[in-house]
Amino acid sequence: MSETENITVTVSSDEYTAYMTVNSVSSLKLSLTQLGPVLKQHGVVFGIKKDALMKLVDQYNKGIPIENAIIAEGVRPFPGVRPEIDYKFNPSFSPHETQGGKTDYHEISKFISITKDQLLVVKKKFQKPVDGVTVTGKQTLFEKFDDIPITAGENVLQEEKDNIIYFKATSDGVLNYSDHRVSVFPKLEIPEDVDFSVGNIHFKGNVKVGRDVLPDFIIEAAGEIVLWGSAIACTLKAGKGIDVHAGIVGKNKGEIYSGSFIKTTFVENSNMTAKSDITVKTGIIGSHVNCEGSLKMELPRSRIVGSTIHAAKGIIAYNVGSPFDSSTTLVTGFNPEKEENHLKVKDKLDHKMKEAKDLEAKYGRPILERHKEPPAFSLRAKEDIARWDALKHEIQLTFEELKKAEEEMYDINAVIQIKETLFPRVTLQVGKGTIVTSQEFSGVTVRYSIEEEQVVIR
Repeated sequence: MSETENITVTVSSDEYTAYMTVNSVSSLKLSLTQLGPVLKQHGVVFGIKKDALMKLVDQYNKGIPIENAIIAEGVRPFPGVRPEIDYKFNPSFSPHETQGGKTDYHEISKFISITKDQLLVVKKKFQKPVDGVTVTGKQTLFEKFDDIPITAGENVLQEEKDNIIYFKATSDGVLNYSDHRVSVFPKLEIPEDVDFSVGNIHFKGNVKVGRDVLPDFIIEAAGEIVLWGSAIACTLKAGKGIDVHAGIVGKNKGEIYSGSFIKTTFVENSNMTAKSDITVKTGIIGSHVNCEGSLKMELPRSRIVGSTIHAAKGIIAYNVGSPFDSSTTLVTGFNPEKEENHLKVKDKLDHKMKEAKDLEAKYGRPILERHKEPPAFSLRAKEDIARWDALKHEIQLTFEELKKAEEEMYDINAVIQIKETLFPRVTLQVGKGTIVTSQEFSGVTVRYSIEEEQVVIR
């Protein structure tokens, strides 16, 4: 018998695996060199497992039967998985389209506010294609493609699950996406103007701008806004303070709102509101200014002209009005937000008093004051009399509530201090009193006199 007649080679139906069986013949010995021609004879030319053949020869020569041993494996083809990236933001920073179909070039989303744990990017993981080769040498070839790189930067966590990669923010901040790297920065600093190259800003932290904010642009920040230039006919809204180093030029549009203080050099033709104090260095012209704290002009020769100022806790100014102006108004010791509550309580008191007067007109006050209705009275009449009796107590409580609301609305300690000149035709309101100046004053304090029940200038 030939040394190889007892060797059988079979190839799987898909041709990716080859098996060998060797029938045991005690008089024959196998060697590795004998197996090569047998494999070639059966068309097995690729993926031959030399270690498996050596083991097979050793086992056979020791008398161990060999049956269907794997002696060759091909490379199974895999088409690969193309990477897919789902940006949860607009990485192109293209302008937004409004509901009317128009393009808003102010909203280009160059700076995107991010919340902690917010999902930023979802990527289907790249899997490289693999060309297939059977044990008989047949090939399956695929088109090659590359990965799309993206990495996690500062304050971004990268997690992988089921061949999907998730990028999440680990802190609040502003999104930064450059060079295929996604990061979240807790502070936003813009060295140039806020214009069409930057777009509107909506951010949950502090914003610092190195130059100006140009007309019609918006900055909304949960923290502070600091401008080293000017705010020009724009909208600034800060959860905390606003500091404009140059000045505010409103051009009668835009809005400046601060959840805390406002500081600036000058204010011109603007609307400005602060929940705390406002400090202005040189002047307020043609503007409406409101604050729940005090307003202070810082520098001598500074001026308030053609403006309406509401400062709940006091005003310190140098020059107010002008010889040619009659539209300047200063109001202090009065909180407009508390006025709404005062009006509600007053309305409640008026309704209760009207209800009581209607019952008095219906039954007559003597009957109501007896507290005991005659037996002949109907059930409705008895209920009305009991209601009138209850109204007296309710009216007293509401009257006390009204007095408290008025005290909260007016601050009798607030004053207007004029360090230089107060011109004629300036309207001054302190608390519940109002006066219009008929002459020029210098270095005076305007207050509400409880004794005289009027505003006095001294």
